[in-house]
Amino acid sequence: MSKNVIRIDYSYNEIVEFGKSKNKKLYLFPGILKFDKRIMDQNNYSFRKGHYQGITILVKKDIKDPFLKQFFGEGKLFGSFNQSEDYFFLKSDFIKNFFDSLLIPDISDSLLFLRLKAIELLLYLSSERATKDIISKQKISIEKIGILRDIQIYLDNNLDRKISLTFLSNNFHISESKLEYLFKDTYGITIHDYFLIQKIDYACQMLKNTNNKITDIANEVGYENASKFSAVFKNRKLLTPREYRYLNKIIN
Repeated sequence: MSKNVIRIDYSYNEIVEFGKSKNKKLYLFPGILKFDKRIMDQNNYSFRKGHYQGITILVKKDIKDPFLKQFFGEGKLFGSFNQSEDYFFLKSDFIKNFFDSLLIPDISDSLLFLRLKAIELLLYLSSERATKDIISKQKISIEKIGILRDIQIYLDNNLDRKISLTFLSNNFHISESKLEYLFKDTYGITIHDYFLIQKIDYACQMLKNTNNKITDIANEVGYENASKFSAVFKNRKLLTPREYRYLNKIIN
């Protein structure tokens, strides 16, 4: 990567390890933007295979594109970040809403839409407002990483079970209130919602890729009652499991 390039990373759902500083591992948490001035190879980044959803943007600091010059004029971007530190973490409602908007289907496939969104992000990052949204690195490099990752993996590997906050608190030796706060603060959703999303996503894969009975799929994601499973599934997907399977067969 060129020395003249800024790397911007945002993770929607996964803790990303992206190198070391002073022999300490560095992590990017969901919902936080990383603004990095260092020359880094993509191999420095690691996360659990098959679980990561995020966006990486590479931006040249020198403005040469005529389209961008209309908004920024001559010179370099990111004047507010011309500090001695190599990378920064930012967190704000603007950042969350911005990256959530990129998930909208159809619209996000439009090149014009993406160019306008890129300008919106660059304007933000070149403003004084962005510097106020910088958060301390210590705040997101605490011991919670190991516990949260262990809990996340445990939930992903036990979709057929009913797991309570109390159970997780007792087994991972962390108070319920602290666990609830840390998980929501890191992933942006509650443990209950995360577990439910994983169950429904797994059920969707089974409905699309197998001919298993809906009752059996319900059991695999922790529901003894197929009717209860169907009600929860429809609440999330706006279709019953049977309708979801049928629709996917037509599409494919």
